Amino acid sequence: MTGLCQFCHETEVCNDNDQASTCVECASLNRHEVFQKNWTNLRESKELGFLKLREKCEKMFPFVIKYEFTYTPIHFLDEIQHKKDESAESFLQTYCLEIFRDVVPVKVVNDGDSFYNSIACLGDLNGDFVLELRIRNVIELVLKANVYKYNYKAFVPVVDQSLEEYVLNDMLQNQRFSKIYDFMSMPSVLKINIKSIYPSVNGLVDQQAKMLSNQTFVPYGGADGQ
Repeated sequence: MTGLCQFCHETEVCNDNDQASTCVECASLNRHEVFQKNWTNLRESKELGFLKLREKCEKMFPFVIKYEFTYTPIHFLDEIQHKKDESAESFLQTYCLEIFRDVVPVKVVNDGDSFYNSIACLGDLNGDFVLELRIRNVIELVLKANVYKYNYKAFVPVVDQSLEEYVLNDMLQNQRFSKIYDFMSMPSVLKINIKSIYPSVNGLVDQQAKMLSNQTFVPYGGADGQ
C-alpha cells in the first residue's frame, strides 16, 4: 500500500500494514530540523484558519511526542552564566508586590521571545529549544483550546484578543511578545507550575496587575508542579 509521507505529506511512500511511514528525507532529519519543518507547516496552516491549524496539530502531535522532553528547572544561579537584568530589577523593586522583592531577575535575549528564552535559560537548554518550546506550546493550546478558555475564563477582561486570534496572528510569529495565553498552556508542556510576576505600573487602576500578579498557572488536569 502506498500513501504520502505522514510528516511532510508530500512524498509518496510505502505504508506496510497500514502503519504510518515517513519518506527517506524526513526520516533523516535531526531533532532541530524536524521542529523547524514543523514550524513551517504550522505557519502555512494558519493561513487557512484555526480549524485547519487544529487538523495540522492533530497530525503533527504523534511526531512531536516521539522526541522525549523532560523539563528540569535549575535550582541555583551561576553569577557568570546568569546575569542580573538591571532594568527588570528596577521594575521589580518599584512596581511589583513586596513578596517578590527577593526574586532575582535573570537577563535573557530581548528579541520578542523573552518568555521562551527565559524558560530555556532556567531549564539550562540551548537556543535550539526555544523554537521547540513554542511549537509544543502552540500544539498544546490549539488542541485543548476549549479547556483553557473555560479554565481561565476569568481573564477575559484583561485580554484584547480571542485565543484563536492570538494563535493565528501572534503566537505563530517569531519574536512576538507573549501574552496570557502562553502562560495557560505552558505548564502542561513543562509539567510544572508557573507563577507570574506582573508590575503594577498604573497603580490601583491597573486591572491586569491585579489579576496577573502572583497568579499560579498549573498543568492541565492539576498535575503537581515544582
